[in-house]
Amino acid sequence: MFLKLQFVKKKFFLKDSFRISRENKKFIKTIIIKLTENDRSGFAECVPYKRYNETQEKIFLYLKNNEYEITRLIRQNRLSEIKYLSLRTALELAFKHLKIKKNNKDLLRKKYQTSITIPIFSPKKLEKIIYKFKNVNLIKVKVNKNDILKTIKLINKRCPKSKIIIDANEGLSFVLKKNY
Repeated sequence: MFLKLQFVKKKFFLKDSFRISRENKKFIKTIIIKLTENDRSGFAECVPYKRYNETQEKIFLYLKNNEYEITRLIRQNRLSEIKYLSLRTALELAFKHLKIKKNNKDLLRKKYQTSITIPIFSPKKLEKIIYKFKNVNLIKVKVNKNDILKTIKLINKRCPKSKIIIDANEGLSFVLKKNY
């Protein structure tokens, strides 16, 4: 199997800031991964995690300096040996995308359910934008320790058909007490 790995750096500016429990982003630095075999290609996006000491530059340099080795690890199904978690995930997704295109063309025609993600907004901002999502089947909402119930109630009220995924990104902690 001849597998070609390509990658390119991208920077995307966001319309709204994207706030989660640990940080607030106004832009995203990413690396687009492309794996090609014969006439088929699989794609994925690598967004480095600052909290794991990953940067776009570090990962890009790692890709440039280890391209042959990374391709070999993919072919041998040894992705766990890839140094960076976000890169490992992107390579796995690109490879799965490629396999689907190669082997299961019918899978590409299926409709997959995905979610939209709502970052942490002030109640006022959330109230202003939530109407856009009233017909979305699945909403993932980022939360922290502030206004969780108010946020969920508002989304339920404005988007009654939507299922909600609550994503705290380590922004919550609970103390469990034993009652004897």
